[in-house]
Amino acid sequence: MFDFWQQYKLNYLRKHNRLNLDAMRRFNLPKPMIQKEFLDIVKQEFNQLH
Repeated sequence: MFDFWQQYKLNYLRKHNRLNLDAMRRFNLPKPMIQKEFLDIVKQEFNQLH
């Protein structure tokens, strides 16, 4: 899994509604973490439509 500080940064972005690719790259989050987050967002939107 991802380390504490990476999770903390991701939660900070979620809390402040700034979860986007630029912000995640600025925080130096690893690529797999960014991919997982975007996949979760797409899954969530898909489930809301169906």
